[in-house]
Amino acid sequence: MLIRSFCLTKGYQIKYWEIGNESNIQHHEQVNWTPEQYGQTVVQLAQAMKAVDPSIKVGANGMRIKQNDDWWSRVMPIAKDYIDFLVTHQYSWQADYPAWRDSTDK
Repeated sequence: MLIRSFCLTKGYQIKYWEIGNESNIQHHEQVNWTPEQYGQTVVQLAQAMKAVDPSIKVGANGMRIKQNDDWWSRVMPIAKDYIDFLVTHQYSWQADYPAWRDSTDK
């Protein structure tokens, strides 16, 4: 298993693992998660990884964008008991930082 090779056998001591990257964005045909599929995958990987090294911390990722405003409300009921942190990428449909900062629509 990947974590055994990198963390235990080679002694890299990687503690924090993010499952995927920007998993809610549909980049191409091979990466086309629904929130439910991503949540289930996070659970499966977290269980397998922590079985090898219980000290690691596993994170789920995603962001709230107009196209999937409900990402976290659909992922969290599935994955919440298996993750230790969230990686929330904050991109905005606002024109600039002041507009994002002052917006109540976040």
